[in-house]
Amino acid sequence: MTELSETARRLLDGSNFAVIATLMPDGAPQTSAVWVSRQGQNVVFATTQTLKLANIRRDPRVSITVSDRDDPYLELNLRGTVTSVDEAGGSQLIDELSALYYGTTPYPYHKPDMKWFAVHVQVERWRTNRD
Repeated sequence: MTELSETARRLLDGSNFAVIATLMPDGAPQTSAVWVSRQGQNVVFATTQTLKLANIRRDPRVSITVSDRDDPYLELNLRGTVTSVDEAGGSQLIDELSALYYGTTPYPYHKPDMKWFAVHVQVERWRTNRD
């Protein structure tokens, strides 16, 4: 894996929306909008107990597209493998992402019975359409 470019890091560090593609049991793609962040060269996002999480647990390969909020024609495309799903850090991560995307923390839509998971993706390939 090569190091992420300045443009790629900026897109991951900002409040830019992402779409993650996971694989259904029959191989069909399933997509979901997510908030993302970066930890070093890896991507992290938060999720609850969803179809996306079930797909990841069965097949950890993912694709993520991040679009610049102010210039939607600037995009970052990543492919990688989920290396961990961490329940212990999930609530903290959704609060951090809420601060980044909403400007408020804690995440305003917490529900008492909702479990959050921090999902870590090791980036294997990436490109922006401007690098």
